[in-house]
Amino acid sequence: MRTPISRRGARPARARPAPRGRACPLPLWRTLDPSDITEEDVTALARAVAATAILHERRWPAARAGDPATAAAVAIDRIHRHEPEGPVFDVVMGNLVVIARRRGDQTARVVLAHALRSLARRHPRRPDLRRIAERWAGPSRTGSPRIPSRTRP
Repeated sequence: MRTPISRRGARPARARPAPRGRACPLPLWRTLDPSDITEEDVTALARAVAATAILHERRWPAARAGDPATAAAVAIDRIHRHEPEGPVFDVVMGNLVVIARRRGDQTARVVLAHALRSLARRHPRRPDLRRIAERWAGPSRTGSPRIPSRTRP
């Protein structure tokens, strides 16, 4: 490495700042529009999911390996039987993001939208959750406009 020289003498070159990536990819499913999740994000999610074990979830190895039906079943179970928040929930939903993006699985997208709507009901002051849910759900297969989700008073 070359050392630049100034009028004051030799000085070490400044270290370039590291490129700013996302610190943790796990919450991306609930914080970003699906179109804003890059392939690098999906790769980081896949790595995080691959390095994770969920205790007392016998279906997790198959879900983690990319079986869409098992991944959807694990996610739906988490939505309905456990707290729909926290790191384990983010790992399960991150797995669905990987399956949706890499395999084009529509069921994974629908389950992600369902989870986001569930979170939106718990956090009514977060309108972004409902908007992101609609983006994950996408247009209906018939091409007709989507029926909006019912809102609770």
